[in-house]
Amino acid sequence: GYLIVGALSGPYILKLVSKEDVASLKYINTFALAYITTSAGAEMHIEELKALIKPIVAQTFAIMCVVFAVVTLVCKTLANTALSQFTNEMTDTQQWAVGLILGVLALTGSPAASVAVLREMRCKGTFTTTFMGCMVLSDIGVIIATPLCLSYARSQFTGTEFQPKTAGIVIATI
Repeated sequence: GYLIVGALSGPYILKLVSKEDVASLKYINTFALAYITTSAGAEMHIEELKALIKPIVAQTFAIMCVVFAVVTLVCKTLANTALSQFTNEMTDTQQWAVGLILGVLALTGSPAASVAVLREMRCKGTFTTTFMGCMVLSDIGVIIATPLCLSYARSQFTGTEFQPKTAGIVIATI
């Protein structure tokens, strides 16, 4: 819901917020993301995670691959239909680029909402630990996949060279 409201009220559709306003909010956005990530990490304990690391990695990888592939393929399949008219004039590779970006967006979750629900309900146990581990690990995957997909999309729409080394920079930063 927040993404849709943000996209609608932003500088490209309803123009309730200007591009300059968005740029000036960059530091607040960075702080908010850091706070949300820290609060999600604070809910996890290393001792509990050690026993569950293999299932967490396997589940997260499987979920991310399936969701990413399905959303990307559905977007590409619908690209030349009346359901997505904005992609009708795009080249095949540009349509794939849009599908990849939407696939990455489909992987995002809401750690803040999840942490709030878990705290309010005082959830504890193996399921909760596995869920939190998967959520944090998937956020790391999204952080790595987003610049790759955006770089690919930028290369397809602007004719510039694809820069896969962007992901290396992100991984080194993490």
